[in-house]
Amino acid sequence: MAREAVAESIGKHHYQGSSVIMVGTSRIADVLWTKTQRWLTYPWIIFLFITSALLITYCELWGAYRNSDGSLIDNMKVQSPWQHP
Repeated sequence: MAREAVAESIGKHHYQGSSVIMVGTSRIADVLWTKTQRWLTYPWIIFLFITSALLITYCELWGAYRNSDGSLIDNMKVQSPWQHP
């Protein structure tokens, strides 16, 4: 369950990241070439709406970041190799 949840979560994160990159790229193109290419005004707005929809509808899967007992995995807790457990 956890592996499948992590795999699905990673796929969703790739879609979200790609859409954010598309917003930024199309906005930069809009800023640089608006005077000569007026149609560049609209793609970044469309990508922004798509990205917003992806982020609003996203729900982290239950098993993606949980231990087998249901407790959350602490990703921020980094143990030094010199620290005793």
